[in-house]
Amino acid sequence: MRPAQEARTQDARAQRAMGILKMWFREHIASPFPSEDEKMRLSTMTGLDVGQIDYWFNVARTRLKQMNPEMATYMSGPEVNRPRYVESIVHQQQ
Repeated sequence: MRPAQEARTQDARAQRAMGILKMWFREHIASPFPSEDEKMRLSTMTGLDVGQIDYWFNVARTRLKQMNPEMATYMSGPEVNRPRYVESIVHQQQ
């Protein structure tokens, strides 16, 4: 494979991996903390190691909190105590 083709293949793999992680994050926005089993499954699906998965989720949660400070409270408290206005924020983002 030529270098240009190899770079395109790597870019496509990286985009696919990021798409998988973003989809999981959106589907679990109320509690974006994958279990160890979920991390292993995501690792298998994306080709990333578990450390990379951990790092990606840490950065994604931090960015979400920075973009929407109300989400910091939402993600840290138990579901039963979450205010209704936060529920509307989650549904708007999905």
